[in-house]
Amino acid sequence: MILFYAGSVFSYFIVFPVIFNFFVMTTPVGVEMMTDMTQYMDFAVLLFFAFGLAFEIPVATVLLVRTGLVKREALTQNRGYVILGIFIIAAFLTPPDAVLADAHGGADVRALRGRRPDVSHPHPRQAAPDPERDPA
Repeated sequence: MILFYAGSVFSYFIVFPVIFNFFVMTTPVGVEMMTDMTQYMDFAVLLFFAFGLAFEIPVATVLLVRTGLVKREALTQNRGYVILGIFIIAAFLTPPDAVLADAHGGADVRALRGRRPDVSHPHPRQAAPDPERDPA
């Protein structure tokens, strides 16, 4: 849940300013920008949900590997396709007018996924010391 909230906060403080600056800059001269509250709230909830889900990808990756549905080696071998898929999904989840939001959506998911899929491969646990071999 913490990652979902982090994604929502990221969208509010990082993505919203970029998108609304874009909307303000593209408003024609002589036209007053009037934001409809219903559309604003729909847009905000959509972005909160999209970025919240995007930030949950590391959890989903760990679950897929732990359940055996996806092998860690398959994630490593198909890294390029995964990155392409991330940006395609980001393009569908963000509004069509805000091209920079697509870049933000793909970049934050790419950063969360990391350079390698190590997030799905925990470090091996060290064996507990054997009390019979080492009585100290």
